[in-house]
Amino acid sequence: MKQKYGLLLALGIAGAAGITGYSIPAAEYPAPQVSYYEDEEEAPSPEVYDFHCGQDTVDITSMLSVLEPYADEPMGKLLCRAAELLEGRPYVANTLGYDDKALVINVHGLDCVTFVESCYALANTARSGSGSWRDYARSIENIRYRRGRRVDYASRLHYATDWFGDNIYRGNITDITPTIACHRSVLKTLDFMTKHPDSYPAFKDKEQLQKCRDLEMGFRSMKIPYIPKSAAGEKAVVEALEDGDMISFVSNKEGLDSSHVALLRKRDGKLYMMHASLKKGKVTFETAPLSDYFKYSKKDSPGFRVVRFK
Repeated sequence: MKQKYGLLLALGIAGAAGITGYSIPAAEYPAPQVSYYEDEEEAPSPEVYDFHCGQDTVDITSMLSVLEPYADEPMGKLLCRAAELLEGRPYVANTLGYDDKALVINVHGLDCVTFVESCYALANTARSGSGSWRDYARSIENIRYRRGRRVDYASRLHYATDWFGDNIYRGNITDITPTIACHRSVLKTLDFMTKHPDSYPAFKDKEQLQKCRDLEMGFRSMKIPYIPKSAAGEKAVVEALEDGDMISFVSNKEGLDSSHVALLRKRDGKLYMMHASLKKGKVTFETAPLSDYFKYSKKDSPGFRVVRFK
C-alpha cells in the first residue's frame, strides 16, 4: 500500500534554485543492465546529469577511493568520514534548479540538504564496493526523489516529513525520535510552497503547482515528533544517538516544519553538528556542543527530529 507522508526540509530544501551547469547526457555512457525502476511507465526522462563543472566526477571518484578501505564500517562512521572530505567546501544556496530535467550533481557548493545528500551518496556508494560516480548519482536520485525516481519538480521530496517518510518507507532511514523517552510532538499543516508560489519559478508551470497542491493535501495537521532542545545535552539523549545521525530543526514558521538539517558526531559524551552553515559560509564541524548551539542559534526552534541512515 502506498502512503502519503509530509514534512518540509525547508529553505535550502524548499528553495533550491538552479545554476547553469556542466551537463552530460546518459547516451554518452552505457545503460545499466538492470532497470532502475519498478514500473517503466513511471520512469523519468533519460538520465541527464547537470554538474557544477567537469571536475565533479573526478572529485567524486577520488573521494570514493579514499572511503574504499572503510567500506565495512558502520554507516554512521562512513557518513562522518564522508563529511570530513567535504569539510570547508563553500555554502551555496539554491543549486538544484526548478525543472528537474537533469539530475543536479554538485560537490563544490553545498547547502544544508545537499551536504547531507552528498555524505549519504558517498557513504552508500563506498559501502556497496563501487568506486563509480554513476552509482553515486543513483544514490543521490534515490534519496532526493519520491520513490527514488526523478520525474519532474513535484517528484522531488521538498518537504522534510515527505523526505523522511518516503525514505523510511523504502528502507533508507529509520526515525529515532519516537524512541527517545522525552520526545514531544507538534501539529503542523505544511503548505508554505503553494501559499508562496511567486517564490518558486517552477510554479510558472501550472501543472507543477497543482501537483504540489495535491501532495500538500496529505500534509494537513501532521503530528511531528521532536526532542525538546532543552534535552539536547541530557545523558539519555546523547547515549541514544550515534555518529552520522541526521537532525532536522523543527521550524515555528507557519507552513514549514524544518529550518535546517545537519549530521551529528559524538565526542567526549557530547553531540556536535557537521553541516553546511549559511552563517559561516562553508561546510563546518561545530566546536560547540549541540546543547550550546541552541543558545545562540535556532532560538525559535522548539527542538529537533533525528533519523538514522541504514
